[in-house]
Amino acid sequence: MSNHEVKGTLARLMATENLIVETKNVSTASFDVVSRILTLPNWEKADNVVYDLLVGHEVGHALYTPEADLRNCRDINPSFINVVEDVRIEKLMKRKFPGLRKTFYNGYQKFYENDFFELDGKSVDNMSLVDRINIHFKIGNFIEVKFSEDEKSIVKGVESAETFEDVVHWSKILWDYCQNARHKEKIKEGGEQPTNQDEESSSDSEDPSASIPDSTGGSSDSSPTSSDDSTSSDPSEGDMGDDDFPDMDGGGVDSGDPDIDSVLSQDNLDKALESLNSRHGPESSYVEVPKMDLDKIIVPNNVCSDQIKVHFDTQEKLVPGCYETVDMEYSKFRKSIQKEVSYLVKEFECKKSADSYRRTLTARTGSLDTTKLHTYKFNEDIFKKISVVPDGKNHGLVFVLDWSGSMGRVLHDTVCQLITLVWFCKRVGIPFDVYLFTNEWTQCRIQHDYNYEPEPYDRVENAFHIPKYFSMVNILTSKVRSSDLDSQIRNLYRISFYFSSSYGVFYQIPAQSQLSGTPLNEAIITLNQIIPEFQKKNGVQKVNCVILTDGEACSSKKCKTVTRRNRLDDEEYTTMIHTSIPGGSYIRDRRTGHTHSTQGHFYYGDITAACLRQVKTRFPNSNFIGIRLISGSSELSSFLNRHVEYPESIECRKIWKKEKSFSVKTDTYDRCIAMSTTTLRNDSTFYVNPDASKAQIKSAFKKSLNSKKLNKKVLTDFIEIIS
Repeated sequence: MSNHEVKGTLARLMATENLIVETKNVSTASFDVVSRILTLPNWEKADNVVYDLLVGHEVGHALYTPEADLRNCRDINPSFINVVEDVRIEKLMKRKFPGLRKTFYNGYQKFYENDFFELDGKSVDNMSLVDRINIHFKIGNFIEVKFSEDEKSIVKGVESAETFEDVVHWSKILWDYCQNARHKEKIKEGGEQPTNQDEESSSDSEDPSASIPDSTGGSSDSSPTSSDDSTSSDPSEGDMGDDDFPDMDGGGVDSGDPDIDSVLSQDNLDKALESLNSRHGPESSYVEVPKMDLDKIIVPNNVCSDQIKVHFDTQEKLVPGCYETVDMEYSKFRKSIQKEVSYLVKEFECKKSADSYRRTLTARTGSLDTTKLHTYKFNEDIFKKISVVPDGKNHGLVFVLDWSGSMGRVLHDTVCQLITLVWFCKRVGIPFDVYLFTNEWTQCRIQHDYNYEPEPYDRVENAFHIPKYFSMVNILTSKVRSSDLDSQIRNLYRISFYFSSSYGVFYQIPAQSQLSGTPLNEAIITLNQIIPEFQKKNGVQKVNCVILTDGEACSSKKCKTVTRRNRLDDEEYTTMIHTSIPGGSYIRDRRTGHTHSTQGHFYYGDITAACLRQVKTRFPNSNFIGIRLISGSSELSSFLNRHVEYPESIECRKIWKKEKSFSVKTDTYDRCIAMSTTTLRNDSTFYVNPDASKAQIKSAFKKSLNSKKLNKKVLTDFIEIIS
C-alpha cells in the first residue's frame, strides 16, 4: 500500500466519514468543507511525522469547521480567523485523539529545527500579536514568546474558544487590537497627537477581557482560565495555510498595512513547505469508478444465443454440410476431455470432503451415554457426543474471456480450456456465467440502427470512460437447460475453430462475433456491478472470477469537462470530452475510500493492474484468477517482467522449461496460471502406426503423458484455488 493510500485511510478513520483524499502538487494540505475533499501535498522530503501532523490538522477541519457564511465577517481579515480556528480544531483533535499530542509536538519540532518560520536572527518580541500567537501555538515548546498583560487575556481567549462563534468573536478582538496597536505606532513614529477617537479606541483595546464570552455565549468581566486542553503546556497547534477558508469576496479587509493584512510567520511557513513540494512530476490525476447501466452493457444470454443460432441455421440451409468438419472435431474434443472433467470432479470432491473434515467439531450433548455409565468413578466423559460440521461457503464462477484480435492465434485453445471448466461446473452444480468482452457486438447494432445511441454510464467529471461500443456478451450461463447449454457450447466451439483453422472452413461466423480491440480495463471495471448482481441472482457467498486473456489492454480514457467557443456566434460553452488517462494517475473508489496508482510496480502506467487492485479491494472475499496462454519465449518474458518479481521469476522460468506451465501469485491476481499453447494444442490421444518402431512408440507415449500431465497440473491448481 502506498504512503498516499495509508495517509488517506488514516484521514478517513479519524474523520469517521468517507472523505475524498487527493495528493497533488500543492504547497500545503487543505480541506474543502463543502466538497469534503482533503488535499495532501506531494512532498518528496517530508517524512511521516509531517504527513501525520498535516492529516490530523486537516481532519480537524473536516470534523469541526462548519460551512460558515463569512460575509458577516467582512471587517475581519480571514487570516486572523484561520489562526484562531486552527487553535480550536487542534485542541479538539487532541482531546478526541490523545495520541496526536506527540504527533503535533514532533511535527512542529521539525518546523522549528529547520527554521520554517525564518526566525533566525529576528526578535519575536517585535512581531505583531497575531504573529506571536501563531508562533506560540505552533512552536511555543521550543521558543519563548512573550506577551504583555493586556495581550495575555487575548491569548487565553483564543485558547478557550470551543465553538466557531467563539472563533469569530476572538478573531474580531485580535483584529481590532492589532489595528489599534499599529495605528498608535504610526502616530508615535510621525509625532502626531492622537485624536479623541484614537484615545477612545485605544482605551477600548487596553481591556480586551471586557468582551470575553462566558460559557453561555455572553460576556464576562474576567479572563477565562485555560481549559484542560490548554496549549500553554503543549502549544503545538496552528494554521497549515490560508486555504482552509474562502476568500471573502475579494480577500477581506484592506487596512493598507501589509503587516496587518497578512500573518508574516504563516507566509514564511508556507514558503518553506512549498520548497519541499515536488513540482517536477506530472500533476496527480484521479479517475472515478463510474456507475454503469448494465442493461446497456451486457448482451443477455438469450439474445446472443438466439442471434448466433439464427445465423448458423440459416447458413446451414444455404450450404448443407458446411459444419461437418468442425462438428466432427467438436465431438472428438468432447469425448477426449471427459477424463479431465472427471478428474476435476474427483479432485473437487476430495478437497471438499477434506475441508468438511477440518471444520468438523465434536460437541457434547446433554444426554448420558449408557454404555459409559459403569465408568463414572474414573471417567468424567459419560455424555453422548455429536459431530457438528459448520456450513462452508457456497461458490460461483464468473468467467471473463478476451475476445480481441491479439487473442486470435490462441483463442481456440483458450475456449477449449474454458469449455472444460464449464463442464466441470455443470457436473458439480456450481453456478457460472461466461462473458466475452468486445467492441464488435454493439458496434454492429449501431451500424444497423442509427437511432440506437447507448449511454452505458454516468458521464461525470473524471469518471472512467466506458465506450458506447463496449459490450459484455453473456455467451454461456448455468441458468439454461442442459440441451440449450450443449448447443451454446457447440456454437462457441464453431466460432473459435473458425479463427484457429489453418486450412479453409466452409462457413462464416456472425459479424458481431468478429474479434475487436481489447477493452480489458473496461471489462474489469464492470465487474464492480456484475459480481454483486451474480451473487444476488444465484444466492452464492463467494465468487471466483476467472479472466482468460493475453493480458494486453487498449488505452483507456476518462471524462473531462472543457470550455469551447462556438464558431458561429462566438459564445463559450462547456462540453464533456474523453481524454487519455496519464501515467501516475489514481483509480479512486469512493465506496471503499481507496485509491490505486496506475504506475504499477513492474510497468509504468499499468491501468489494468490498478483496475484489478481496485475490484479486488472492493470484493476481498472473491478470488481473482488469471489464465494466460503463452505461445513463445518472448511472450513468457513479457509476462514475467510485468507480473513476477525477481528472483521468483527465475524459479518460474525453471518450472516452465520443465513443465511448460506454472502457477504464481502476482500483484494483481490471487493466482495466475500460465500455460504453453504449443503443448496444450498437441493431441493427448496415444496413437501410433501399426508398423511403428520402438522409438516411435516411446516418443508417442511420452508425448501423450506430458500433455495429460500439463493439463492435470493446471486443473489441480484451479481446484485448489476455488475450493
